[in-house]
Amino acid sequence: MMPVTSVQRKKADREQALHQAIRGFISGFRRSQRGSLWREYDGARFVVFPSQRGGYSYLIVQDDVREFSESSFESEAEALEWLGGIVVEVLESRHQVAA
Repeated sequence: MMPVTSVQRKKADREQALHQAIRGFISGFRRSQRGSLWREYDGARFVVFPSQRGGYSYLIVQDDVREFSESSFESEAEALEWLGGIVVEVLESRHQVAA
């Protein structure tokens, strides 16, 4: 077995941190009376709801701009993971710009 390099360790640590960030984002969702999942985060509202096309879709509302998912997801969990990935990408890009 080959020893783990510092680059491999940093990559693994980064991936673990990304997964933790996504899990943290997902953990903040609440169930509405209509059955949708929603949360507010960083000035935006995120909603996961049953799609009329079947499956689940998401909606992001920020500054009166609405962005719907382009396709449906098979499960709420899949839609939440996708949203978590989007949020983490945005936060990472802000961090890289600020650095």
